Amino acid sequence: SGNFFEHSQKNKNMDNYKSLFEQGKNAYLKALEAINWFDNPYVSKTQIIKNIQECGFDPYLVLTLTQVSYDSEGFNEDINAIKSLMDQYIKFIPTGSYRFEGSNRQYKLITTVNNNNYDYQIDLDTFDPENVETYFVGDYINKILERENIIYRFYELPPGGQDAALIYVTPSMYNKAIEIGLIPDFIGYLAVNY
Repeated sequence: SGNFFEHSQKNKNMDNYKSLFEQGKNAYLKALEAINWFDNPYVSKTQIIKNIQECGFDPYLVLTLTQVSYDSEGFNEDINAIKSLMDQYIKFIPTGSYRFEGSNRQYKLITTVNNNNYDYQIDLDTFDPENVETYFVGDYINKILERENIIYRFYELPPGGQDAALIYVTPSMYNKAIEIGLIPDFIGYLAVNY
């Protein structure tokens, strides 16, 4: 659905991604440098360059930007998978901490940032791993960042398998990366095309 312009714009951005990765790894790296990707204090230029050099399939170059990754299966087994996920997120928030209260598959996650507490109810029987990025990251983690006036957000990259891949950048940087083709704007891009 959506209007013709939106559809055309999406196709244009996906073509930008394809056009960029078809130019090769050096072009991808130059595009990162052109938008000052490495000015983000949360990314490792050395690690991203290494990832780009080791990437064996150029359509997957977008995944070389990954800052948070996890297996999107297994969240219903026990609370440890969610604890591991929170460990990855919280390392990006200098004033952040978290704790869990509860038992018997019913938990309350309490995340503290700048001495403010944010609760999230977790029922392991109904916690849907498919919606972690949408609800847990989008409606919980990113809302905390917004409320605390932290300029960075987590964004999901197109998955190359069952592992979820996210980046931690400013909204303007994310939009620039899509615009110039560093990131396809269709989350199913890799699944549909490769």
